Amino acid sequence: MKSLFLSFIFLLIINTVQSQTSIFRQNNNNRSLSTTYLPFPSALNFKTSLQNYASLPPAVYFSGDFTIECWVYITATTNWSRIIDFGNGAGSNNVLFSTSAGTSGSPGFYVGGSQYQASSTVSLNQWTHLAATLSGTTATIYINGVASGTATFPVPASVTRNYNYIGRSNWGWGDPAPEGSFDELRIWSVAKTGPQLLAAMNAELTGSEPNLVAYFKFNEGVPSGNNTSITTLINSALTGSMYNATLYNFTLNSTTSNFVLGKF
Repeated sequence: MKSLFLSFIFLLIINTVQSQTSIFRQNNNNRSLSTTYLPFPSALNFKTSLQNYASLPPAVYFSGDFTIECWVYITATTNWSRIIDFGNGAGSNNVLFSTSAGTSGSPGFYVGGSQYQASSTVSLNQWTHLAATLSGTTATIYINGVASGTATFPVPASVTRNYNYIGRSNWGWGDPAPEGSFDELRIWSVAKTGPQLLAAMNAELTGSEPNLVAYFKFNEGVPSGNNTSITTLINSALTGSMYNATLYNFTLNSTTSNFVLGKF
């Protein structure tokens, strides 16, 4: 009797495993690798020596209060390497945010001729959330949601900016591309506070949030896979394809200068 009971239990377990396996296969066969679903979170990796960057189309982008925020994973400190630099050339209507002011390792912020650097440095080889805000004429840099110094800045001019870069300087390649990865780049037309940054920085947005000007998830590619067919970063804000970014000089088929595992 005991033997029959054990045999029944064994058959029940086998049947359950087979059933769950069938469901798993069915669900995964219905999934496709696209910009709307990827099995792993991805980020975009930059390689200093390759002068890789992304470019957005001409637009105003900044004309009053704003916030720039991004998760960064920096592996080496490089001179004034940009998160973004939007403007009309060197020293012309620029709004820029860098992973390091000079080679200090402290993030740098610049608007219309005024600049300052954070009072703290960015740790290498780990994900760090960086944000730069302008509220009226008060500029603030945040590191992981904590303010790291303030300065008095001019209000950015309400003009069309023609050269709008992610990972590239308007001053040329003397300010090199970053050595590291970016994830969840967001530009807002309001100045976020520290608590607001902390509340939203650890999850993806829907893209429909008020005052969200541009939003890049960097989820277009398979981490460290062959992504050579991808030429565009999708803007996930309601502004849509008018602010998509074009990729330049990325290899897109290796563990660097490609989509890689992201923060989330």
